[in-house]
Amino acid sequence: MSAKPVIGISSNFVGYQRGRKGIPDVPLGYLKCEYVSAVIRSGGVPLVLPVTSRTDIVADMLSTVDAVVLSGGGDIDPRIIGERRYSATLKYVRPVRDVFELSVLKQASIPILGICRGHQLIAIGYGGSLYQDISESGCDPMLHKAKPSGERAYHPVQIVEGSLLHGVLGETEIIVNSSHHQAVNVPPKGFIASAFSHDGVIEAIEGRTPRGAQVLGVQWHPEAMSDRIQKRLFDWLVETASR
Repeated sequence: MSAKPVIGISSNFVGYQRGRKGIPDVPLGYLKCEYVSAVIRSGGVPLVLPVTSRTDIVADMLSTVDAVVLSGGGDIDPRIIGERRYSATLKYVRPVRDVFELSVLKQASIPILGICRGHQLIAIGYGGSLYQDISESGCDPMLHKAKPSGERAYHPVQIVEGSLLHGVLGETEIIVNSSHHQAVNVPPKGFIASAFSHDGVIEAIEGRTPRGAQVLGVQWHPEAMSDRIQKRLFDWLVETASR
């Protein structure tokens, strides 16, 4: 194994679709290069974890890495956690990815950083809950929604003093990017909400895996922000993985 910590990054997935322009008519796994670059900048070795329905090999995948990034992507299927209601606002739902990443969460005994969708997946994977759409929470959906051009929105978040996130970033308020419409409703038992937007959306949660490893989820996309404060999240993950 490399002398540097190896950081597994969960990939995105799209199923078979005929006639996609410039893309083969086969199921595809893919990952934005920003995640890879962020891990390398912080001194880690990135290793992409492909989505597979063979959850029996998840333990073998995890044995090759020292920490995990659960990356962003489409919405989480509410039926995965037994909800019968299915919001009309849901987009890019990939149940096979949900099942795979939930298996990663349940089997991991190494540090985890969840980003946007990954933050939400941590919440439900350990027994919390989600709003299928921010409008259900009474908060302002437009504050968190990407612009029509695809550019992410930006807004401040307040960080709880004394939290892991506060220790990692060294700040009590930062500006973050935002592009989501699902949001954490109730954090899992044993987890705390450690950052909030000004309208009350939970922007970070933290706790530990059942095996005691640290877990941190953030609702924004630090891999897509170039400032030194956001880099500290990946620095923390790589440093924690090396221990």
